[in-house]
Amino acid sequence: MNYFERVVRDLNVRNKILLIVISSIVVSLVTAFILFALYDRQSYRYSMMQELTVLSDVIAKRTSAALLFRDDRAATANLESLSVKKNIIISCIYDGKKEVFATYFRAPQSTDEKINACPQLPYDGDEIFTKLQGDISILVNPIKFSGKRLGWIYVAASMDELAVRMQQLLLIGTLIFLSAGVIAYLFAVRVQRYITQPLINLQHVLRTITKSRDYSLRAIKESDDEFGHMVLDFNRMLHMVQEANLRLSDAVEEIKSEKNESDSKAVGAEARTTAIKEFFAGVSHDLKQPLSAINLFLGVLESEKDEEKKKMYISKVMESSKNLNTLFDDLLDMSRIDQIMNDVNKVRVHVPDLIGRIIKDFDVMANDKGLYLHTHVADVYVYSDATMLERVIRNLLANAIRYTTKGGVLLACRIKGENVAIEIWDTGVGIPKDRMESIFERYTQLNNPDNEAINGFGLGLSIVSRLLSALDHKLELASRVGRGTVFKVLAPRLKKVEKITEVVDKWQSGAQFFGKFAIVIDDERNIAEAMLAAAMAWDIEALAVGSLKELEKLLATLKRAPDIILTDFTLSDTETGLMAVEMIEEYFDKPVSAIVISGERDEKILKEIEFFGCYFLPKPVDLRLLKEKVDEVLNKTAYT
Repeated sequence: MNYFERVVRDLNVRNKILLIVISSIVVSLVTAFILFALYDRQSYRYSMMQELTVLSDVIAKRTSAALLFRDDRAATANLESLSVKKNIIISCIYDGKKEVFATYFRAPQSTDEKINACPQLPYDGDEIFTKLQGDISILVNPIKFSGKRLGWIYVAASMDELAVRMQQLLLIGTLIFLSAGVIAYLFAVRVQRYITQPLINLQHVLRTITKSRDYSLRAIKESDDEFGHMVLDFNRMLHMVQEANLRLSDAVEEIKSEKNESDSKAVGAEARTTAIKEFFAGVSHDLKQPLSAINLFLGVLESEKDEEKKKMYISKVMESSKNLNTLFDDLLDMSRIDQIMNDVNKVRVHVPDLIGRIIKDFDVMANDKGLYLHTHVADVYVYSDATMLERVIRNLLANAIRYTTKGGVLLACRIKGENVAIEIWDTGVGIPKDRMESIFERYTQLNNPDNEAINGFGLGLSIVSRLLSALDHKLELASRVGRGTVFKVLAPRLKKVEKITEVVDKWQSGAQFFGKFAIVIDDERNIAEAMLAAAMAWDIEALAVGSLKELEKLLATLKRAPDIILTDFTLSDTETGLMAVEMIEEYFDKPVSAIVISGERDEKILKEIEFFGCYFLPKPVDLRLLKEKVDEVLNKTAYT
């Protein structure tokens, strides 16, 4: 193939035109001939089988009586009527026991032709059977009388006529190819002159300019076709080259200067890009640390019962802080969505409580836009991951309010068979049918062609789609442009709920922790202090350290093992919370329950925590979740 391409590439334009014209015609004719031959062959086979079927039907009807009365002479006479068809080689009648009852053999047409006895019946069904074996077509037709099968008629016909027909067709095709080739060649030789001559003239001018470097020469326009326009463009190009040549030296120096400046800027841009990446990587970690401390301190302040108004405002701050963390997670989710999808933790979720938390945040957003926000929620439980499901509903509700300018939004929950449908209805702009799939792609937004940041990053519905895929929940979408949209999240409904022994006022009271002792380990001093404050608010005696060295000194002063360990996973570049847990267990020679807190969700880290038998909580820490986890660890018998 490479040799052929090389040969064609090196041909002159005249021969290339001849090759293109002739090869195009030949290929077209060959393709047409092959298709016609295939069609003719298939048509011949089909018509022959149809003819054999009709003949076998006639003989089958005439032979049914002979089979009933076992009259093989009559059957043989019927078969001999096939002698009018020269292509039939052999025909046999088989009785109901598949034994040969009557036969017909064509007289040999040549010394090479052999006539064998009737073969074993290849088919014994009730339908017509056809088969192509080499150049012989075989047909088996059942013989029936009053719906009862009496036997079969077997017919084998030669395809010799088809071979002769194909030879004739090949001969005719060859003559056509030769004639068309000669005509195409004569035509191409005549026409190619109108194409090649202007190119030859243009080539002559180019060679002259190359040798003499005289850019004042011009080519002569001989026609008004594309070649004529090409000559005009060539002359204009010569004019521009002539002018550019006068400024070539200055232009080269200017380009060199700009190149050096561009290289310098590129190095700086690369350095800035690296710095930005490192900055955002650091911010994603550093923001979670103060958020954890804020949540913990606010939780401690919330438990102060003598300041009701302060408690109410602090609760709102905690909710807003949690929602701020959710917004940051939305930006991080697309980079670690695969990890999130592997962290699905499905539990019993009370839908009214879930929606109640969400509505508190979106009431103000809806009121600011002059929209109503109604709810209609059934008292049901679903089997899902509460955090991921809440994130899905928040994204859908935020989109509904964002794209609604009048009317309002309805957040409903209805039982739908074995599922619970959580529905978000809006009276917004609606979604065109041709956009209903693309809106789930990254960075896709409706009515925001400039991707303004005020409308978000276009990640919401992409995150929704992937989270629902991880949860194995279905999403239904219906919309009418100018009327509104409805998203329906279908989650499995829990009909039977496990009974839970009531633990009175777990959140507000710490009585169930009275007398417990905890060790808090965190290299961030403010977080360690917040943990201590939270533990004391729950009536837990606690001590805090920031490193393994401090822990070693603390252990030497203790007379009892801790009931629980609260530790950060990363204490330093060389120390981890798991190393601290191991040190405590070795010192007291007994296992100690531990909760490991980390902003990392690397699968390797999670498996290591699980291997040590510890519990895991993600950063930033929600005080409510922390207390529930402490309660779970210290009071394992609270649930039945």
